Amino acid sequence: HCDAYLVAGQHGFVKEALDIYHRTAHPTQGVGHQFDIEMNVKIAQAPAAQGLYVYALYQYVAATGDRKVLREHYPLVLTILKLALKSKQQDGFFTGNALCPDYPEDAGHNGHDISVFNNSIFYQAARTIEQLAGWMNDVATAKAARKIWQDLKKSFHHLWDAKRGFWYDSIDSRDLSPRPSYPSHAILCFSPFSRELLAGKEEAAARFMVEN
Repeated sequence: HCDAYLVAGQHGFVKEALDIYHRTAHPTQGVGHQFDIEMNVKIAQAPAAQGLYVYALYQYVAATGDRKVLREHYPLVLTILKLALKSKQQDGFFTGNALCPDYPEDAGHNGHDISVFNNSIFYQAARTIEQLAGWMNDVATAKAARKIWQDLKKSFHHLWDAKRGFWYDSIDSRDLSPRPSYPSHAILCFSPFSRELLAGKEEAAARFMVEN
């Protein structure tokens, strides 16, 4: 919800939140999901889900023009990108534990998972990283980020159930076979870039939500 705080002029609050994520990030695993009482990372988020931090940084810099904060946080952006690329498949999808739902095994996850939630996050994050890299004059990273979102966009149709008119919660990373679970949180719409994943499917998805 960084956009709401930024529109309200609470820039300092957003910067403090970013600093907490940055300060507590694991040096090799990135942003934490579970911490001990001393705020050491016990479990890191799946790399694709860490894209939420990336977009929050983008929102802050876009709203404030604070390039000093961007320079300070950019190394963590690069760490997240490198971590995500390690879980990227040839088809463009990212594997890993879903950030949502809380009990993914109940939705058919089995450790070989391509989560619609996670991949929708990193699609938007990759669009954002391309912009951040541009501000940093980092041509190579901008190019890598562009390839990520382009590859994801080409493959995202595998996550759509045309018969039911909604997104699968996940598909198997080994053969792309779908699991018959349809989460209301499928596409996390936290940026304008999410519209690119929804294009042409809004009416069908809305009908599915009404009927189910």
